[in-house]
Amino acid sequence: LYLIVFIAVCAVLGFALRGASYGYWTIFATPLSLMLADFSLPLDWGAAAVRVALTIAGGALVLLFARLLWPRGQRAKLTGRAVDMLEEHAALVRSLIDQDPDEVRARLSSAAVAADRFSDSLDRLDKEPGGSAPQRLRDAVTAARRLRDNALALFAVPGPGEESGPTAAVLDMVADRLENVAEAVGTERPEAPADDLDGVLDELGAHVDVLAARRLDEVAEGAADQMTEVRRGIMHAAAAQPALKGLSAEALRLAALTAPRR
Repeated sequence: LYLIVFIAVCAVLGFALRGASYGYWTIFATPLSLMLADFSLPLDWGAAAVRVALTIAGGALVLLFARLLWPRGQRAKLTGRAVDMLEEHAALVRSLIDQDPDEVRARLSSAAVAADRFSDSLDRLDKEPGGSAPQRLRDAVTAARRLRDNALALFAVPGPGEESGPTAAVLDMVADRLENVAEAVGTERPEAPADDLDGVLDELGAHVDVLAARRLDEVAEGAADQMTEVRRGIMHAAAAQPALKGLSAEALRLAALTAPRR
C-alpha cells in the first residue's frame, strides 16, 4: 500500500511539474520505471555492453539529425537586415539636419532595433552547423553603435542659428553614403562612386577658423559681451565638431565594413 501511494504521489508530481521542467518529470518517473522493469531475468555484462552501445548510438543519431535538420535561414536574412541597418542609420543621420526632437528619438530607436536584429542574425548564424559570422560584420555592429552615440552627442549640441556652416552638408553626404552602400548590398552591385565627403570634412576646420577671425573683428569693434550670430556659430562649431567628425568616421567605417566584397 505504501509503495502504491508513493508511486501515485510521484506520478502526480511528475505530471504537475513537467511543464516547468522536464527534469522533474524524469526524477519523479524513475520509481514508476523501476517498478515496471523486469528484474526476474538475470543479465550479464554482454547485456550491459549492448545497453551502453545503444545509448552511444542514440546520442550519435541525435547529433547527426540535429546537424541535418537545423534550420539554415539566417544567412538568407542577413542581407536584408544589413540593408535595414544601413537605411535606418542613414535616416538617423538625416534627421539630425532638422534637429526635430521627436524625429531624432524615433530614428535612434529604429536604428538601434535594426542593429539588434542584425546582431541577432549573426549570433544565430554562428550556431548553425557550418555557419560562421564574419568578423567584419561584428565590427560593423560596433561601428553602428558608436555612430548612434555620436549622433546623440551631436543632437545634444544647441542649434547653430544662421552660421550653420558645412554641418548640414556633411550630414547629408554621410546619409547619402550609407544609402548608397545599402543599395549596393541589396542589389549585390558595386556601390556608387565616392563623393567629396573627405573634402567637406576638411572644410569644418576652415569654417571654425573663419568664424574665429570674424569674432576677433567683433571683439575689436566692442561687441565682446554681445551674443552675436558669429559668437553663437563658433560656440556651436566648437562643440559639434568632435561629435560630427566622430559620426562621420564611424559612418564611413560602417559603410566600408558592410559594402559588398569584390
